[in-house]
Order: sequence, then C-alpha cells, then structure tokens
Amino acid sequence: MALFARKPKSRTQLMAAADKARSQGKNKKAIAGYKEILSRDPDDAVVHAKVAPLLAKKGQRDESLKSFEAAAAGQMKEGFVDRAVAIYVQAAECFPDERRLWDRIADLHETRDRKADAVAVLFGGAKRMTKARKRDGAVILLRRARELDRSHLEVGLLLARLLKKMKKRDEAKGILESLVPLTSGKSRRRVRGAMFRLAPGFGTLWRWIFP
Repeated sequence: MALFARKPKSRTQLMAAADKARSQGKNKKAIAGYKEILSRDPDDAVVHAKVAPLLAKKGQRDESLKSFEAAAAGQMKEGFVDRAVAIYVQAAECFPDERRLWDRIADLHETRDRKADAVAVLFGGAKRMTKARKRDGAVILLRRARELDRSHLEVGLLLARLLKKMKKRDEAKGILESLVPLTSGKSRRRVRGAMFRLAPGFGTLWRWIFP
C-alpha cells in the first residue's frame, strides 16, 4: 500500500476536465470523464445531458438514448418540463427516426395544455421519419396528430399521401373528405387535387377544377 495514496478527483475536477476536453473536440476523453462521474452517481442528470450527444456522435445509439432519457427524467423530477422538452428535442435531432422521442415531446407539451405545439412536433417528426423511410412510424405520429386536431390541413394531406402509398385508400379517402368542409379557396383546391390523385376520374377532376 502506498504511503501517500493519491486523493480521487472530485466531481468538480472531473467535470472541468471533461468539459475542457469536449470544448477541444476530444470527445473520447470527454466521454471517459463523464462516465467516471456517472460511475459514482448513475442518476446525475447534468452529466447525462452532456454525454448523450457525444455518445450519439460516436455511434453508440443505445447508450446515448439511455443518457438522453436519464437527463430528461432528472429534469422532470425537478419539475422542469421545458428543460426536459429541450433535451428530447436534442435527442430527436440526433435520432430523427426514433418515434418514441417525438411522442415524448408531444406528451410533455400536452401536460402543459399546448395542443398546437404537440401537433407541430408530431407533424415535424412524421416528416423527418418519412425522409428516413420509416413510413409506419410517420403514420402513427400523424394519426395521433389528427386525434388532437382534425382540421390541420398539412397533417391530413401528408397522412393521406402516406396511406395511399401503403394501399390504404379507404382511410386516405375518408381523411380527405373530412377536410373538404373545413377548407376553402386554395386549401380546398389542394384537398381536391389530392382526392383526384388518389382516385383519378372525371368526377374528382371536375371537383378539383371547380372546388
């Protein structure tokens, strides 16, 4: 046993070193430092929030998602809903094809009675998932968005278009028909155009030209 054992670094020292490494782009060193802090306190939400995006950059998807979840849970425990939203938004930017992240953000907006924000998040998430070729997940998000706001034109049009590609024409037709009485002018013309593309024919063409 050494006569003079080296005193372990404090959390403050480890954090400062890890933060410095991160600012210098030394992500591997920063991750190691943050993980050392977490080995002492696995529930440290601040550290989880810092290490999660670094893990994402390293391609450590599962570990990154766990840290994002832990960081958001820590903020929720303290009552900071908007901070939790910000963490989930960052997570969704790292993993836009992860449907549950968009759902979590929408959940938190709903707890604050921010229905319009929840719909916007679900629609935005659906568009990102569509680009990532996660059509089934996008449809789930859009269906939820329509449960919150049946009159949302963009949600309805995108959902109908995806359902058409999935050969679910009856559901797509029902969505478009429900939008007709809720729209007018250019918006109704867009709906009629979508109906024609869904079921080309003289009747749908006529109603598109003369909505």
